Amino acid sequence: MRTPEEVAVVGVDNDDLVCECLSVPLSSVHHDLERLGYEGAALLDRLMDGEPAPRQPIRISPKGVVMRKSSDLIAVEHPEVAAALRFIRERYQGPLAVAEVVAATRLSRRGLEKAFHAHVGCTINDEILRVRLTRARELLAHTDQRILAISAATGFSRPQYFRTVFRQATGKTSRQYRLGARPGGGPAGQGRRAMGGAVHHCPQGRDTRPDLEAILCVHQEADPAESWGERMEMESISHGG
Repeated sequence: MRTPEEVAVVGVDNDDLVCECLSVPLSSVHHDLERLGYEGAALLDRLMDGEPAPRQPIRISPKGVVMRKSSDLIAVEHPEVAAALRFIRERYQGPLAVAEVVAATRLSRRGLEKAFHAHVGCTINDEILRVRLTRARELLAHTDQRILAISAATGFSRPQYFRTVFRQATGKTSRQYRLGARPGGGPAGQGRRAMGGAVHHCPQGRDTRPDLEAILCVHQEADPAESWGERMEMESISHGG
C-alpha cells in the first residue's frame, strides 16, 4: 500500500531524527513534554505539602500533530488530482508555478483546474499557498527559526510577502502567532514555566527540598532587554512585521 495515497500513517513522540529520515517522512503527535514535566513537579510539591492526591489523573493535551508526508494528502479518487497534490507537497519549498503542477499530470490546465475545484474545492494556486502556510505555522510554533529562514523554507521568495500573506490568512502577525502557540509565550525549550498566569520563582532561604525547588525555579534574565520576547519584538519592528 502506498503512503499517504492509500493509507495515512501518524506516529507519536515527534522525534525529528526518526520522522524526517524515513523514505516517507512520518507525521507525528507532538507531546507537550515541557508542560507534562512542570505539572508533575507541581503535583509532587503539593503532595509533599500534605495535600491529597487528585481523584482523577491530570491529563496533558498534546500540542498537536506535526504534519509530514505520511498523512499530508487529501483523499481524492481522481488520479490526476492526487498526482498534482503529491507534486505540490514534494515541491512547495522552492519556486513552484501552476504550470509546473499541470505538467506533472496528463491533463490540460483547464482540465486540472476544473478537477481541482470538483475534488479539492479550491484552485491549484490556493492549494500551494495552503500547504506553504501550514508548514509555516508548524515552524513558528515548534522552532525558533527567524522569519527569513521560515519564509525561505516554505517557498516564499520574499519575507515581506510571507508576512503579508500570513497575516491575511490568520489575522495575526507571525510574532503574534508564535507567542500564542506556546505556553508562557517563550521560545521552544526555554526554562521558564507558567501556571495559571503566575510564574514560579526560586524562594529564598528554603533548603528543605532543594531538588524540587531547582525543578520549579525560574532564573531571572541577566539583562531584561535580551529576553526572548524583547528580541522578537525588535526583530518584528526591524523587519516591518
